Amino acid sequence: MPLFRMADAMPLRSAGPWFTDLGGSVELVASPVGAFLPADVSMAGQGALRLRGRLADRIQWNLGGLVTESERTSWRMAAEFVLRPAGGHAIEAGAGYGMGLTRRFGAAEDEPIDPQGVGAMFVRTRLKLAEHLTASLGARYSYFGFLEDTNHLDPMLAIEMQTTPGTVVRASAVSRTLAPGGDLLTLSTRDSSPYIAYAAIGDRLRPSKTTRYELAVDRSAGSTTLGGRAFYEGTVDQIVNVFEGYPSPRSLRMFNVSPLSARGVGFTLGRHFGDAVSGSLTYTYGFAERRETPGGGFFGLQASPSSFRRGDFHDVEARLQTFIELTDTRLEAFCRINSFNPDAIGPGGALANTRFDIQLTQALPFLQPLTRAEWEVLVEFRNLFYERGEGGLFDELVVLHPPRRVVGGIAVKF
Repeated sequence: MPLFRMADAMPLRSAGPWFTDLGGSVELVASPVGAFLPADVSMAGQGALRLRGRLADRIQWNLGGLVTESERTSWRMAAEFVLRPAGGHAIEAGAGYGMGLTRRFGAAEDEPIDPQGVGAMFVRTRLKLAEHLTASLGARYSYFGFLEDTNHLDPMLAIEMQTTPGTVVRASAVSRTLAPGGDLLTLSTRDSSPYIAYAAIGDRLRPSKTTRYELAVDRSAGSTTLGGRAFYEGTVDQIVNVFEGYPSPRSLRMFNVSPLSARGVGFTLGRHFGDAVSGSLTYTYGFAERRETPGGGFFGLQASPSSFRRGDFHDVEARLQTFIELTDTRLEAFCRINSFNPDAIGPGGALANTRFDIQLTQALPFLQPLTRAEWEVLVEFRNLFYERGEGGLFDELVVLHPPRRVVGGIAVKF
């Protein structure tokens, strides 16, 4: 639920008893124009500034801002506070606001893109009910100024119980609103989705609302973790994203389709290999059904997940992280393969999608003695529209012909 992720930073000297452990980072990245992205959807660059610190002994704060530079500039900023009172409780609260760029449906190429505001506020608390029982509850309010339906509230509730040493049972109910373009308040130069600025937004476009109920069990034994879960997920107003016109300059077309429900089970195997390598493998199987609305069509998408009524699905996720201490190099790789097998085979038959992200971070330790800051070079390749953890299980399957993206830049942590 946090609005942004804060990178670890080197603490500075205390600025007083109420303002301590000040640190932060500056990050600048660019997406090159070339074989991966047409010129009209490539962003010239993005910059992010993050600060963190403490207020007294029990309050942590994070503050960040992101600016996207292209022919037109968009920006966003967010603040987050974490309060840890006595008794094992924790309270998180935050808010953010930004100005995005959207194009009116049917607008001419030379028509100006209208700036529209987006915002969010959230609060979440974690309560220790008993020795081995905790509860988390909270809510997030979202505002989308470029949509007719602007205000949305998402509650969440989770119960966690440790039954035996190393075994945890969790039950959760979470509501999540996914805006066109993903979480527009994510303050990450590598995880932001700039393509919304080139989308054709209709007056009737609505954000997607997903409600998920899950029961999960995790078991840790040494360096190995086993997990299993059963879930039900319902999505209303799912957003289909169609990138058209490749390899000529692309435009992004968005529209809603009928409600979708899914249920299934998943299994996860994770393992640490010393301090240098860790990884996990997750397999999910289930059944999905889409309800047709009266008079609803699918805009000619005869071979997409939005054109089938029911079917089963398989989803495989693999993650790998490694750190080479000798060269101060960190490598993170993520691969996802999902397929949807409809009961009634359409013109395209079974549907499949593959996502592969790789991120390389190389530290420059020779600059630290000169600048008293940590320098890193960042390189990332990604090829899907939504970010990890956004939306529902099927939202990536309804992104058609997504562009690939190469990101490179530098980060300074102080």
